Amino acid sequence: MINIPDKHHHTFVLLQNAWAYRPERFPNGWPYDSWVWALRRSRTGQRLSRIFNESEWDGSNIAYGDTTPKIGNHSGSIFPPDIDYCTNLFNRFTPKVVIACGKQASKVASELWKSHLICMPHPACRIVTNVLLDKVKSLRSDIEVDAAAQRYNVIQGRGFVTVDELP
Repeated sequence: MINIPDKHHHTFVLLQNAWAYRPERFPNGWPYDSWVWALRRSRTGQRLSRIFNESEWDGSNIAYGDTTPKIGNHSGSIFPPDIDYCTNLFNRFTPKVVIACGKQASKVASELWKSHLICMPHPACRIVTNVLLDKVKSLRSDIEVDAAAQRYNVIQGRGFVTVDELP
């Protein structure tokens, strides 16, 4: 579990699950600031940095979380989503926009979050291009937060990116 502070943010990024070498080091959950520091340095964080401005990484505008509080012991760790945990995250942060990264996070977010949503492949996925990341950045900045829910699924194809509207 990642100990996330209560705070309102503009954007909430939902990922699948955290992993760490020796996750037993965190019997009471991974401290949020430490987890964000590790996330920033990971392949996922490096790719996300293309979507967000450097100044946003300080945590004042963006929060991060996973679909489960469990921490895996390698990058391929997969746990089923914890719907109650995810619902609690959305209720705690009440973000303006949710960016769901990967199939599991996208499925959970599209079912639970009825406001502004951008679903995208997991940033660490090898096929994800800078074109896709730039498109997500553009969609995020174009969302009119006071308008009706804008919901998108951004898809990476071979040599192209498409954007579908979600219901």
